[in-house]
Amino acid sequence: MKIHKVLAVTLTAATMAMGAGVASAQVIGPKVALQFATNGLTNPLVASSTDAVIARLLLDTTGSTEAVRITSLPFNLITGNGALASTLRNCRVYNESDLNVALNTTSSTTAMFTGINNIAFNSAMILQPNTMTTVSLRCDVAGDLVAGGTYTINMNTNNVVAVGASTGLPAAVTIRGAVVIPPVVVVPPVTPGMPATGAAGQATQTVAMLAASLLIATLGFSYLRLKKQA
Repeated sequence: MKIHKVLAVTLTAATMAMGAGVASAQVIGPKVALQFATNGLTNPLVASSTDAVIARLLLDTTGSTEAVRITSLPFNLITGNGALASTLRNCRVYNESDLNVALNTTSSTTAMFTGINNIAFNSAMILQPNTMTTVSLRCDVAGDLVAGGTYTINMNTNNVVAVGASTGLPAAVTIRGAVVIPPVVVVPPVTPGMPATGAAGQATQTVAMLAASLLIATLGFSYLRLKKQA
């Protein structure tokens, strides 16, 4: 009987030790997950227009033990099929809960460029734990929009600076997906006096080129997603 009691105590102690080990392995701290949305975008883009929605981003702090502070967001712009990054101007970030006030101040002459465009906020954005916040990147579109061009927006976790609002500890940041702005479709004008057959042939050629561009953009988007998942 005494031996059985000793064994019981030993097993209980081991069980308690295992429980303590599991508890200590849990990650406790600020965290935020960023997810690009594929809906609600301006499609297609229109030359000489304003307030086009280029990207929408969901910030999810589910599981965070404290509020998360973000003072800027690094939007990485990739252009394709002859698109000009400088066509996107006066880009602002909005919290979609209030579209009347932009999170950043910019000038109508300030243009995007290929690569990381770090947009700094006027005041830090505080994300409460276990909440979801949607922000959108909105730009004015210049008149030099290239037909068939594409704009891809993504992010890298290494470039996102997020910290705990209380502790100042670096937040665990995860990012998933990317968003592609579909090609711009421009209908070629019919020149007076030109044969109808010629105009029709030009339109057919334009449609074929746009279809090929869309296929390339789609494949490029799939490649980016596979690369991010890898």
